[in-house]
Amino acid sequence: MSHRIAGLGMLRVAAISMFIVAIAVLPSLGSPVNAGYVSDATYGEGSIRITMDIDGVPHTGIFSLITSSDDPQVIEAALAGFAARFPEATTIEIDQGGGVTAQAVVKPYKWPDGRTTWGYNPAGAPAGLTGELAAFEAAAETWNTSGVDFTFESVGITAANTGACSGSGLDGHNTIGWRNQSDNILAVTCSWYVGAVAPKSSVEFDVEFDPDWDWTTGSAISFDVESIGVHEMGHALGLAHTPVKDAVMYRAYAAGANKRALHADDIAGATQIYGAAESTEEPAADEPQDSPGELDTGSGADGGGQGAGLPPPPDEFSIPSGANLMTWPYEDTPVTDLGLTGTDTVYAFDAASGSWLRYSPAFPKNTNSLLTLQQSYAYWFMTTDSIEVSAVQLGY
Repeated sequence: MSHRIAGLGMLRVAAISMFIVAIAVLPSLGSPVNAGYVSDATYGEGSIRITMDIDGVPHTGIFSLITSSDDPQVIEAALAGFAARFPEATTIEIDQGGGVTAQAVVKPYKWPDGRTTWGYNPAGAPAGLTGELAAFEAAAETWNTSGVDFTFESVGITAANTGACSGSGLDGHNTIGWRNQSDNILAVTCSWYVGAVAPKSSVEFDVEFDPDWDWTTGSAISFDVESIGVHEMGHALGLAHTPVKDAVMYRAYAAGANKRALHADDIAGATQIYGAAESTEEPAADEPQDSPGELDTGSGADGGGQGAGLPPPPDEFSIPSGANLMTWPYEDTPVTDLGLTGTDTVYAFDAASGSWLRYSPAFPKNTNSLLTLQQSYAYWFMTTDSIEVSAVQLGY
């Protein structure tokens, strides 16, 4: 369900930029610092899109949040509270169902050089919390060592602020810091980008953590600084959320969970944006080498045909309505097996020819150039309604 609010004027900031925010929201727990956390609680997500005129140019912000439940009132209250920071926005659209959920989905921006710096401002950190800089640096290093051609470079402690999250303008520094939030928000990532053609160029991100929650950095976990740090840095480099529950970028966080290690889906999404890092190791003389662009489709140990090194396919796979960039998790499948109807369309980019392939039941058969969905390849699915696919349905 969506709501739209229009006619709120103009926001003035120093740079002409796009603005994207990712928010994590918690349930009300009375006095947060002393309350600890809710055992086995899971925090769901929604999103908000804000359009603003900056120096006469329309700009868009996307807000993604984690809430205590799927209750639309819980999600909407948190989104509306954060949107109040931008009272002069021209349009506010709330999606209570988490409109950015898609496997390996990417946001419309990237760091053009495949790297960026960041610093940590400890001002306002919870009393008694230690090791948070090391936890944030570990979170960044998780992405740096993922095999993706992207690097977060730490500058250590900084005095820069997190003004990119308040609409007060940009300072040219990417900063992680602390700020009291309203409406039970746990953390917020604010990404700015510029340009007219996607993917647009990222210019700055700030991350704010609310100090009023029971943050931890050790093995006894309440709200894990490093786990949430890995997730928020995923947003900063250009990832949205995924329905893969074991992934760091999953659209929900379970209280007390350790999610410091990346899942294959997280890596697939980041690789879709930046490509794979070049290996610095020379293969052994007798070690077989794949041809460029060749996908290993050899049988797994069980002879089921699962490609070596690929995650096992899920029992069920959901394609949300709308436009979603997703990796196909099953073995090669005729696109007609999806049961698309009407104007539903699937697109894929063929790097070899530099052209787009497409399939839609609305096109004449001889004009459809995309016939097979290949495992681990990325496709744009543009559908009117959500589509549910199962391994049993596909005969796997």
